[in-house]
Amino acid sequence: MAATLLGQGIRFLLLGFLIKKIGFEAKRIFERNIKSIAIVYAAGFVLVIFLIKVL
Repeated sequence: MAATLLGQGIRFLLLGFLIKKIGFEAKRIFERNIKSIAIVYAAGFVLVIFLIKVL
């Protein structure tokens, strides 16, 4: 599960880098559509770390 989360994090990082290189228009689309997904991903990652520490 941690490998999946790490892979998704790398994917979002590379996607963000690509969008930054492409330009402002693509960045605007990214911020509108992907921002909520990134928030859910970050919350899930924090939850997994919390559960690992508790268990």
